[in-house]
Amino acid sequence: MVYMAKSLFLEGIDGTGKSSLIPLLKARLEAKGEKVLTLREPGGTAYYEAIREHIHFSDFDRTPLSDALTCAGGIAENIVQTKKALTDKTWVLSDRSYISNAVYQVSQGLDWETARDINNLALNGFTYDIKILIDIPLEVAYQRLLAIGKKKDRWETLGDTYFQTVRENYHKIAQQEGITVIDGTGSLDDVLQNILLVAGI
Repeated sequence: MVYMAKSLFLEGIDGTGKSSLIPLLKARLEAKGEKVLTLREPGGTAYYEAIREHIHFSDFDRTPLSDALTCAGGIAENIVQTKKALTDKTWVLSDRSYISNAVYQVSQGLDWETARDINNLALNGFTYDIKILIDIPLEVAYQRLLAIGKKKDRWETLGDTYFQTVRENYHKIAQQEGITVIDGTGSLDDVLQNILLVAGI
């Protein structure tokens, strides 16, 4: 069975399994004969990958507005590639999206309206077909990240209160944007099956 190519993103705090699930989704689609492009936020295109290290690990003093604008440039390039891929009947799977740009900057103090306006410029009228938020409690996320020995990035040094705010803001924007929320506390296979169900794959 051949599907109409669609765009899909997985969102959520670190530790939800997004980076493991994207390759599994890619493999599932390719086994069905589909072409697949994978992207990530921040990153994906060569341009955005070039500034990923700065976004995640530089300790330059900057405002949430500066980060939002920086990320928006990369998001705009990812959207260009997404549109091209869809025209070529290629599925696009994204590990995070413009949603992260809003949530992480708003959680640092940027207002929602400004974040939305910046993202809208980057999206240039584009809308994803399938939007999924994988949700887990902070304590589960911390246990998973500790188990794999993940290096802490700039965001993870901001503490529990910040990440609780991030999680709450993910739920707020999920309601606003019509994003499907999936429980990520189960096994990777259980979460994958729920994603496949939502995506109709």
